[in-house]
Amino acid sequence: MKSIDYKFELITSNFQYGKSIGKDKIPAEYKLKYGATNLFHVDLANGWRMSYSNERGEEDGQIYANILEISSHPSYDKKFGYKKR
Repeated sequence: MKSIDYKFELITSNFQYGKSIGKDKIPAEYKLKYGATNLFHVDLANGWRMSYSNERGEEDGQIYANILEISSHPSYDKKFGYKKR
């Protein structure tokens, strides 16, 4: 998907490109499964969302973006507890 490739390029050039999600809103699943201590999301084409976390490499000190999930907007809203108005 071109949208994913394009956004990934933006993230790799600026690891804080996406919208930051508050630490208190990080789903427990992401904390347990991925050890996420920070979380960002970017909007993709057709209402999809890509969630990612950053971490510093232990060996080289570089910052790496880890794509955690790509989900539909309704699925994203459900996971984060957002409700329709």
